[in-house]
Amino acid sequence: MENDPIYTIPDTGNVAGPDRFVQLLGETMNDVVLRASGSESGKKFAVAEANFTSSQKLYTLAQCTPDLTVSDCNTCLRAAVAALPQGEQGGRSFTSSCTVRFEMYLFYNALAVPPLPQLPSPPPAPLNRAKGKSNKSTRIIVAVAIPVGVAIIVLFVACYLPRSKTTKTYEVVHAERREITTAESLQYHLATIQAATNNFSHQNKLGQGGFGEVFRGRLLNGQEIAVKRLSKSSGQGVGEFKNEVALVVKLQHRNLVRLLGFCLEGEEKILVYEFVPNKSLDYFLFVVTCLLSMQCVGKSQRSLMSIVSVS
Repeated sequence: MENDPIYTIPDTGNVAGPDRFVQLLGETMNDVVLRASGSESGKKFAVAEANFTSSQKLYTLAQCTPDLTVSDCNTCLRAAVAALPQGEQGGRSFTSSCTVRFEMYLFYNALAVPPLPQLPSPPPAPLNRAKGKSNKSTRIIVAVAIPVGVAIIVLFVACYLPRSKTTKTYEVVHAERREITTAESLQYHLATIQAATNNFSHQNKLGQGGFGEVFRGRLLNGQEIAVKRLSKSSGQGVGEFKNEVALVVKLQHRNLVRLLGFCLEGEEKILVYEFVPNKSLDYFLFVVTCLLSMQCVGKSQRSLMSIVSVS
């Protein structure tokens, strides 16, 4: 290969749009150099053309001597392309081993030019196609998933928050009435209370307070009970009565009289307690007071002594 000296012959003349022309010339010359140096026919020759305007074409030619290798031909042609005249509408550059030329007219016999050799096509890339399909599938999935995800979030916000608020309200109300619900499970029928107290007979009456009367009774299973029948004039409503029942249920203690249940039918409001014998609390307070003050005589002293002896 001989690439020195390089001779240049310009074809003077200006072209419109020199910048665009220079870009098109560079691309076309690169193409024709690759075709000529890579020719398998052994002729190391190629031509190429490109549209510059709707009425003008760029014609190019590149050729090496057949004895050059592909690498040497490519090196020689690129050195010749670099020496082409700049800013002209045509020109030629050559050495003893290669030549390149471009013109704005057809300067070679197109009928004598063999078919243009095809550049080696890139190897098939099934993986790339599969990747393209995969990318396309991914884009489709993302395009579907995003609106669906947004819809789910909106639906969750629209449904869960009001429901959460309702649930919290229900829990508060339920917490307030939980004891009442428990107490209602201890509700007695009025007929059961009437049978146990012989219909609130005077013989079973234990006493009377400011809120009603207290009766002694016996259930069918033999358990003795104390029935507090609230006065109808007490002015206590159903809600207040249930709240009182719930409060007493919460205050169950081994040292307190245990509430067994209640009855709420019509105008009747009844509390059912376990029956505790041995007289009333005021009796024991009176006896203890007498003992401490040493002012109790007669019957009270005898009663106290009998209570102590029994204890």
